[in-house]
Amino acid sequence: KWRRASASLCQHGARRLSIASNIQIRDRERWPENPEMEASLSRDTLLSTSFDTLSYNSNELLNVGLELFRQLDVLTELNVSEETIKKLLLRIRQHMPDNVYHNWWHCVDVAQATLSFGTLSGMFARMPSRFKFASMVAALCHDLDHPGLNQLAFCESNESVVALFGRGSLLERRHAFVAGQLLSSPELDLQAQLGTEVYLELLDNVSNSILATDMERHSEFHRCLSSSSALVDFRREMCFLLKFADLSNVARPHSVSRRWGWLISEEILTPPPQSPQLAPSSPSSASASSSSVCSPPASPQGIRG
Repeated sequence: KWRRASASLCQHGARRLSIASNIQIRDRERWPENPEMEASLSRDTLLSTSFDTLSYNSNELLNVGLELFRQLDVLTELNVSEETIKKLLLRIRQHMPDNVYHNWWHCVDVAQATLSFGTLSGMFARMPSRFKFASMVAALCHDLDHPGLNQLAFCESNESVVALFGRGSLLERRHAFVAGQLLSSPELDLQAQLGTEVYLELLDNVSNSILATDMERHSEFHRCLSSSSALVDFRREMCFLLKFADLSNVARPHSVSRRWGWLISEEILTPPPQSPQLAPSSPSSASASSSSVCSPPASPQGIRG
């Protein structure tokens, strides 16, 4: 079932938006080699619930992302090269707009929380490698091409997108769609490395986890927590893990969490001057050379850690 669904999604997307042909590394963006930075990222640092993503610049977060995958310790087993992970991280950054909150920093923050919660809870200890890998990919891709608007505002200003995806979980469906197209990029060649079966399962699990981040589905997952079941459902555990990670900055130390609180408040109260139209094939300017080492988004005056 998931094979047919994943194949249908990719075929439909290629016909309607032709995104895949446009998701190529722009100007052959180079990976920022920084061995000193990578060496400073100990396992304890990357598993800490006090991790402060806002203290790193854009390029440093690429190194953080690579170390997160290394800490998962699944790449060799899944036959995925680190070069592929580097390309994947560069492309994800390209598809994160310069929003105040929903940006490249938020994606890496959620990915770090995913590794932390998955490891400290023992969830990753029992989860097969392919599910752990999908959890990290979903965390990084869960807000691709985010418009900086909430569901209602985005629906009202993008009728063509509503016609394509429907109103239910519109933003999440769009994020999942762009993620599927990115992961299908020939340049990453994930199907050849993972094998067709694991690759298609990856597409399905990433999409399923991203759709679970819709705030309107909280009550649905709360009922799942309330129900007792002896069955181990890794797909459901992935959904819970991403939902917890996506909301986790309020659980950081106050010096960290209050900055995130100001950033999301500013994004809500100061929407983009023009409502963005559907253009998931256009990489964000965040990857351009002029801003590739930009500083984290600034908190309002007076809020500094």
